[in-house]
Amino acid sequence: EAGPVGAARQPPQLQAAAMLLAGARRSTLQALALYLGNALSANSANSAFRRVELSSALFQERVWMAPGGASLMRAAGFTEGGDGKTLRLPADAPTKPLLE
Repeated sequence: EAGPVGAARQPPQLQAAAMLLAGARRSTLQALALYLGNALSANSANSAFRRVELSSALFQERVWMAPGGASLMRAAGFTEGGDGKTLRLPADAPTKPLLE
């Protein structure tokens, strides 16, 4: 079975997350687009755009608990903060595969 267009060029983690998200709800995809878009935007030098509070009920419902949501965030380079309360995209995270 063929994967998404361009999947062969993507890292395996992104490919796996994409497969899990194939049947995702629209609200999950919209939320992921918002979080990732903010992190990759021109304003991404501002660390607030590169951080997500894990305590956010909307984030938990729409992204973190949705099949593929946590996988995609991790594949995008987000890591859990030392406090276990936030996800953070380090400034040196390799984001090029997300932009292709």
